[in-house]
Amino acid sequence: MESTEGKNNMPKDSQIIVSMMEDLGIVEYDQQVLNHFLEFNYRYTTQLLEDAKALSNSAEKKNVDADDVKLAIQMAQGGVFPGPPPRKVLTTAAIEVNKMPLPPQRHASQLRISHDSPNSVKTKYRLRYESPVCSGENMPKDNKTTAAEMLAESRRL
Repeated sequence: MESTEGKNNMPKDSQIIVSMMEDLGIVEYDQQVLNHFLEFNYRYTTQLLEDAKALSNSAEKKNVDADDVKLAIQMAQGGVFPGPPPRKVLTTAAIEVNKMPLPPQRHASQLRISHDSPNSVKTKYRLRYESPVCSGENMPKDNKTTAAEMLAESRRL
């Protein structure tokens, strides 16, 4: 927070922003916050004036008037400060999303493995092994076996 003497040494724009923050109850802030507000103010004002000038030129006026600035502000409010969508739109979207059923929940005792990524539990997973995992003759050394086949063979033992 700046002292009153420091406030008087600030530019007029900074003083206005500081007084606005004080009115909102913001008494402690970093100097960069003030700099960001000044930068935003400059860019927003510059863009509004450029839009107002373009509107004035399209209306073939010699000078920019208050109506051009008001129209530029109305146009900018939709892009810079978009409001929330109407409640009816949100309700309709929620109904559409809620129509889709949730996937069934697995019990805590089951494995929780993503079905989207490749893993060793899927049946299409091919495993090449050097020595037989099971002691049965059903598994030759040179054959590729799926994980499901190995699991079934291990259950037989």
